[in-house]
Amino acid sequence: NEDSDDVDFRVESNGNANMLFVSGGNDVVGIGNEGDLGVGLHIKSGDTGTSSVDSAADEFIIEGSSDSGMSIISGASDTGSIIFGDTNDNNVGKIEYDHGNNRMVFTADADEFLRIASNGEVSVNDGQLETNATVFKVKGSASNTTAIFIHGATSGQEAIFHFRDGANEQRGSVTETSPL
Repeated sequence: NEDSDDVDFRVESNGNANMLFVSGGNDVVGIGNEGDLGVGLHIKSGDTGTSSVDSAADEFIIEGSSDSGMSIISGASDTGSIIFGDTNDNNVGKIEYDHGNNRMVFTADADEFLRIASNGEVSVNDGQLETNATVFKVKGSASNTTAIFIHGATSGQEAIFHFRDGANEQRGSVTETSPL
């Protein structure tokens, strides 16, 4: 379509007349139906009646008239990932599920900052998370007891809560003291 005509192209499957639909007028490739949202690929199993999507995230649209979703299937001991990159770093941000350890990991600025473990523990840190370097951890159990752990990277280091105001000035703290 070198003349930029409003011409559509479609591939029909056994049960779907619009299994693949290139919409010349909408500049969208539709899968499952004619794409009418976004500027790239629109997978459409049902029409929600939505007339537009956010232009900051319109290259890939999944639309269904009921539950919709996306699956990332990985090997039983491998990792499934959504990776965010830019011109300086092709994996500066990540959302990963580690099947080998059954945990969800969130990475920002190329460092792991949040981990949800298979036992429900949520660990937050200011860099690479290791068991002994966790800054903040919340742990619940089947008996509905909850514990909050705060500790430094090495044993014997004090644990501290700092309270800061809007100007990041310290206004108070809670510290660990040595046992008597």
